[in-house]
Amino acid sequence: MENLIAELTKFGLNELEAKVYVILLQKQFYTATEISKTAKTNRTQMYDILSKLIQKGMCTEVLGSVKKYSAVDPETVIARFKEKVEQTRDTIDNLAPALINLYQNNIENDDPLDFVKVLRTTKNIYENVMQLIRSATESVLVFNKPPYAMKPDENEEEICSIQKGIQHKCIYEVETGNMKEFIKKVKYFEQVGERVRIVKKLPMKMLIIDDHYIVFTLQHHGLQGAQFTAMMIEHSDLAKLLKRTFELYWNEGVTLQEYSKK
Repeated sequence: MENLIAELTKFGLNELEAKVYVILLQKQFYTATEISKTAKTNRTQMYDILSKLIQKGMCTEVLGSVKKYSAVDPETVIARFKEKVEQTRDTIDNLAPALINLYQNNIENDDPLDFVKVLRTTKNIYENVMQLIRSATESVLVFNKPPYAMKPDENEEEICSIQKGIQHKCIYEVETGNMKEFIKKVKYFEQVGERVRIVKKLPMKMLIIDDHYIVFTLQHHGLQGAQFTAMMIEHSDLAKLLKRTFELYWNEGVTLQEYSKK
């Protein structure tokens, strides 16, 4: 079963999606509750996984007094995988010459500030951060402070990254106000595999990816209220220096269990 799941992840499925499909193959019909118990995950997340498998043509929904789910015939699924591989191969063949041409035309362009990128809109910040998380191969370290940009049910990239074995460590600044909601939020991310610490105050929002990329998110106030500007830097030496800062705050922080007791 482990080998089947690993092979399926090579075709664009995350580990949990692959696991659920393999489970579905073993019986004609399953309820979401049955699959959740077998996959050892919560039912809310399971509905999201099943919806994605339906979109990918790997699962069907059987309506009735109790909603059930059934796996699509593996031969049909494999045929779709093969078709997608062929389409990808054609795209690569068409894309390669254009990319090579662009590279050769600009190979002598050596801007000393190419490693610095300024991101000014919330959408641009979000897209670049998510791309970095998707590309992480070792670790993601985060300074996270209010106002929080991510809602638990919207951060699929982090969950997928954790499932691939990437280490995620996050230090949260205490969110004043609704303390129960803050604890619930931190507890959710800890349950999906994030290692967490809580501190009273952080200097800024920050991510360090693979000891190589850094993103600072700086808040400033203007006539239109609070706005954010992010700076993305590709620089290993700076990343290693800031990692030491992260470790200092990490060692000073408390676990969620310790904080809850207070």
